[in-house]
This record gives sequence, structure tokens and C-alpha cells, in this order.
Amino acid sequence: MLEISGIKKVIAGKQILHDVHFRVRPGQLAAVIGPSGSGKTTLLKCITGIATPDAGQISLGSEVYSEYSERQRRNFRLRKIGVVDQENRLVEDLTCRDNIRLIAELALKNKRKSHELADDILVRLNMESHKNCYPGSLSGGERQRISIGCALANSPSLIAADEPTSNLDDASADNVISIFIELAQYMQIPVVVVTHDSRVIKRADFAYKISGNNDPS
Repeated sequence: MLEISGIKKVIAGKQILHDVHFRVRPGQLAAVIGPSGSGKTTLLKCITGIATPDAGQISLGSEVYSEYSERQRRNFRLRKIGVVDQENRLVEDLTCRDNIRLIAELALKNKRKSHELADDILVRLNMESHKNCYPGSLSGGERQRISIGCALANSPSLIAADEPTSNLDDASADNVISIFIELAQYMQIPVVVVTHDSRVIKRADFAYKISGNNDPS
């Protein structure tokens, strides 16, 4: 379970996050919503260990990783957290398979197992036929699926995504949302999605609104 306990964050003298509390249980998809500038991205950075809160704690299972050093958080993220970037940054001169395999090899330290895992992920995402394709040849929805594949390459205990459907048409967005829901339930892990997209919010298990009082909605 991912647990956010009373976190606060101040940036350049401005309080961005105040007393944020919520839990995401294994198998749940949580949407983090709120207007631009409300602190959603800051919260996601704290959840993924890129930043740390000024007060409060963030834990995954028994590990209060928000209290780790920068190096420990980086290692924790590599081992435990799958991150889906808003801009689905992929290595353009690597094939889809090799984009996933690269992350898997960093996490597993085993070349043979990383190849096997990359192939398994491509099958799970129904992208096996694209394994030798380069990112530039893919549609927006296909690129996002490969980005999700990269996030799965370390067999994560948590998936965190930043606006994963913002540039997708309805059919592609619906497919991506379904993948997140299926992964949460199949892998029994929490999934957190920062979003403005009503299509995500409607299908999430719950939405947490970042606003002046940071109350859950």
C-alpha cells in the first residue's frame, strides 16, 4: 500500500502542498486532480522519490522511503517504482524491445532475464508485433504503451504516471486507462495517475483533489 501521511512542501517561500493525506491500496487506481499550479506535479515528484516533502511521510509497504537519502531514493525508485512520463520519453534510436530491455537490465543486472522480461511485457501490452519498430514509427497510443512497458521493466511495486492520456484520442486513451486498471488488479499494486482528464477520473477508484485545503474528493 502507498500511504501519504500529512506531507507539506514549500518551494521558493510558497507552500505548494499542505497536510496531504491519502492511501492507495494494492489493486487501486487513484487519480490526483486539481488546477494547473496546484501542486500535482510536485506531489508526484515526492511520490516517485525525485523530491522529498518538508514534513510528513510517504511509505510503500513497510518502507518510509521519503526519509531516505537521495542515493537511497534513486535506488528505491529503480527497484520499486515504475514511472510513466507525460512526454513518453523513449530512446529514439532503440527499438521498442530494446527501450524496455534497457530499463530491465538496469534493474535486474541480468542480460538474459532482461530480454525475457521485455518480451513478456510486449506480449502483455499487445505490442509484440512492434518489438523491432522504432518509436518514431508509432502512433501516440502505441508510444504510450511502450512507455508503460518501460515502467514495468523493474517489476514495480508502484506505478506513477503524469498526464498519460493528455495527447491521446478517445480510443487510445481508453486503451491506456484499461491497461493501468488491469495492471493494478493483475499485479496487485497501487497506481497513481496525475491528470486533468475526465476519462481517467471517471474510471479511477477514487480521485484526490489538490486544492487550497487538500481535501479528498
